[in-house]
Amino acid sequence: MKKINNSGLTLVELILTLGLSAILISIIWSFFINNIKAFNINETELELQYNAQVAMDKIAKEVRESIAISEIVDKDGNDIIYSSKKEDVKRVIFRCNEHAMEKHHIFENKLGDRLFYGIGMDKSSYIEIANNISHLYIEPISYGKCFKDTNGINIELELDKDGYKKVLESSIFFRNHEK
Repeated sequence: MKKINNSGLTLVELILTLGLSAILISIIWSFFINNIKAFNINETELELQYNAQVAMDKIAKEVRESIAISEIVDKDGNDIIYSSKKEDVKRVIFRCNEHAMEKHHIFENKLGDRLFYGIGMDKSSYIEIANNISHLYIEPISYGKCFKDTNGINIELELDKDGYKKVLESSIFFRNHEK
């Protein structure tokens, strides 16, 4: 009598092994993909939070040292120094002392999503301090007063990246406001 060699796999065993392996790999793959998505979401949110905080810290520092707003321009390029409502701002210039020819702090939302800072009289901002800034809203704090006469401002930074939004708000008073 001949001995039959049963050391190989049958077709049924091979198909069952491949099926179980495919199920196990798809479960592991779905966990892997979900973790990558969660990491990317967290990374985007962290980047937006960081940019908002850096921009707000810089604006707050310079506003506190200022005495007034000397120029403010909306997204359409209109001078809004006599407005008393919340405005979407393209450029705002803060005057630092009572001498009009002295130092000014310039903040400008340009290139669509970047906030730039400059100092001086030439009205140009050249240092990028934050990106992903979709809107810079500024409103006079004193009810009924325009930007020219206010003693402080409410600032709202709206950031946007890959469909995720972050909003940071703050109220800041001019420490050296001229009366």
